[in-house]
Amino acid sequence: MHSARPVRREAPLQASVLIVSEDAGFADTLQRALQPLCALADTALDPVQADALRARCLFDLIVLDISRRDRTGIDWLAQTRSNGRRGTAVVVSDHTDARLVLDAMHAGAQDFVEKSSGTQALVDAVIRILPPSHKTAPPVTAKVDEHIEALVGRSRAIQYLREKIIRLAPSSSLILIQGETGTGKELVAQTLHELSDRPGEFVPVNCGALSPEIIESELFGHVRGAFTSAFNSREGLFHFARKGTLFLDEVSEMPWEMQAKLLRALEERSVRPVGADREVEVDTRVVCASNRDLSKSVAAGTFRRDLFYRINVIALNIPPLRERPEDLLDLAPYLSNAIADEMKIEPLSFTDDELKKLQSHAWPGNVRELRNVIERSLLLGQPPSECGQLASAVSMVTWPAHLTLAEVEKSHILNMLGETGGNKSEAARRLGISRKTLERKVKTWSGEGGGQLSGAEDSSWR
Repeated sequence: MHSARPVRREAPLQASVLIVSEDAGFADTLQRALQPLCALADTALDPVQADALRARCLFDLIVLDISRRDRTGIDWLAQTRSNGRRGTAVVVSDHTDARLVLDAMHAGAQDFVEKSSGTQALVDAVIRILPPSHKTAPPVTAKVDEHIEALVGRSRAIQYLREKIIRLAPSSSLILIQGETGTGKELVAQTLHELSDRPGEFVPVNCGALSPEIIESELFGHVRGAFTSAFNSREGLFHFARKGTLFLDEVSEMPWEMQAKLLRALEERSVRPVGADREVEVDTRVVCASNRDLSKSVAAGTFRRDLFYRINVIALNIPPLRERPEDLLDLAPYLSNAIADEMKIEPLSFTDDELKKLQSHAWPGNVRELRNVIERSLLLGQPPSECGQLASAVSMVTWPAHLTLAEVEKSHILNMLGETGGNKSEAARRLGISRKTLERKVKTWSGEGGGQLSGAEDSSWR
C-alpha cells in the first residue's frame, strides 16, 4: 500500500529521494531506512505515479526497482532524461546480467545494485552518489587529497567529476573519458590510477601517434622473427602496464583492424604477441579517451560499434572550460603558483578585473591553453591582458560567419603550420593532435588543391 506523504525535516542529507517500485513492501522498507537521513523520502508504485510526484517536487535522486524483464522502467528512465529531467538515479533489480547493467547505465543510472545485497547496500549507494551540495563531504585520505586537488574548480561539473573519480578508482571497470582537446583527459586517467591502489605502472599511449604497421606490436609485443626487423622478442605496452593502468588516448584514431584485436583482448583479458602461437593473460586496467564523440564515429562507420559498447561501460565527460568560467577563479591562481614554483619565481597576482577578463575568453584550447598563457605571462612578468596573450588568442579563433566548421579547421591548422615554419611536429603539439592526424588532413587538402595554402598566402581564410 502506498505510504502516507512524508514531511520535510532537517537531516544529515539535505536531499529528496523518490523510490519507484511495484513491490510496496520493498519500497516501504527502503523509505523507512532513508527517512532519518533525507529531507524527503517518497515512494511511487509505477512510472505514472512517479511522474505525478515529480511534477510537484524536484527530486535529487530516483531509486528505480526493475522487477520485470520487459525493461519498462529502464525505458521510462531514458525518457525522463531525454526530456531534460536529469536527476541522479540508482537502479536496483532482483535479476541481473551484463546487458541489463549496460542498458541501465545508458539510460542514465549512476549505480546498479542487486536487490539481494540488502537495504543497507542501497542506503550506502544513495549516500555515495548524491551530489556534494546535498551532503557533508566524507573524510578522505591524504592520498585522495593529493591527487584530486589537481582537478581544480568549484563548478558543479568538476565537483561531480571528482566524486565519480573517487568512487570509480578502486574498481577495474573499463572507463571512457571524453572531452575536448586540452581539458585534461590524461590527468583524469592518471588520477584514477593513483587512487586505485594498483601496484603497477600508469602507461599512457597516444593511439593516433602510432602507425598502423606498428600499433599491434607496440600494444601486444612480438616474438623474434615475427617480421623483418624483429631481431629480438619484445614485450608490449599491455605487459608493461600489468597490475597497473593502460591509458589509450585518441582511441578513435585506432585502425579498424586493430579495433577488433583490442576488443578481443578486452573480452578475453589476454593478448597474443605478433608471431606468437598462444595468448598471454594480462591483469591490466584499460582506460580509453577520445576528443571525438565516439557515438558519431560509430554512426559514420569509422569506429566499431561492439568496441564502443565494450569501452563505454562507464563514461566520464569533461566539460570544456568555456562552459565553467567559475573554475577560472581557482584554476588561474593554482596554475600560476604551480608554474612559478617550477620556475622558482614569484607567482602572478590576479585582480578581480583580470579574472573577469580571463572568464570572458572562450578558451578553445581549454586548460592547456590557459596554462600556456599563464606561463608566458610569468616569463614576461605581466598579466595576460597586458602582454597581449588573450587578444592574440582571440584573434586566432575569430572567423567570418560564412565559413563552415571544416573551413575553419583547415584555416586554423594551416595558420599554425605557417607560425611554426612548416614544422608539423610542433604544429601538431600546439594544436593538441597527433602528427599523424595533421599529416592526414594536409594530405586530404593537397588532393583538393589546397595543401600548399597558409594563412598568410590566402587572405580569404582571415
